Amino acid sequence: MKWMRECGIALCVGLLSACSTSTMSVKLLTDPEANNNSPLNVSIVYVYDDKKLLAQMKGLPAQQWFLTKQQLLSDNPDGLAAVTWQVIPNQSLVLQKVSYKTSKLIGVLVYAGYFGPGAHRAVLGEYQNLTILLNPKDLMVKNGS
Repeated sequence: MKWMRECGIALCVGLLSACSTSTMSVKLLTDPEANNNSPLNVSIVYVYDDKKLLAQMKGLPAQQWFLTKQQLLSDNPDGLAAVTWQVIPNQSLVLQKVSYKTSKLIGVLVYAGYFGPGAHRAVLGEYQNLTILLNPKDLMVKNGS
C-alpha cells in the first residue's frame, strides 16, 4: 500500500512539472523610424526538447520564419510554440504576463519582420523581464530591464 501512495505522489509531481508554466514581462519599444516607418510583426518562439530543431531555428532568418511559421508550428506541435504581435513605429507595448511552458524548454528566440536584409532575430539567454527595442533597421534585446 505504501508503494502505491509513493507512486501516486510521484505521478502527481511528474504531471505538475510536465504542465508547469511561467510568465515573463515583455516590453516592445518601437522607434519612430522602425522598418521604414511601417508596421512589423514580432514573434517570441519557444523551442522544446529538440536540439536539431533549436539549431534550425537559430539559423532561420526572420523573413523565413514569418513565411513558414504556420507550417513549422504544424510540423512541430510539441517542439515549437510562438506568440506574435504586430506593432507600429513609435508604439510602446508592455505585456506583464506572457505565459510559456517550462517543461523541456531548451531555447527562446525573438524574430522581427523587418523589410530590409538581415537575420532580424535574437536568441534569448534569459526569459524574464525582456525589453525588445525595435530600432530603425534591426532589433536589440535587453534582459532584466
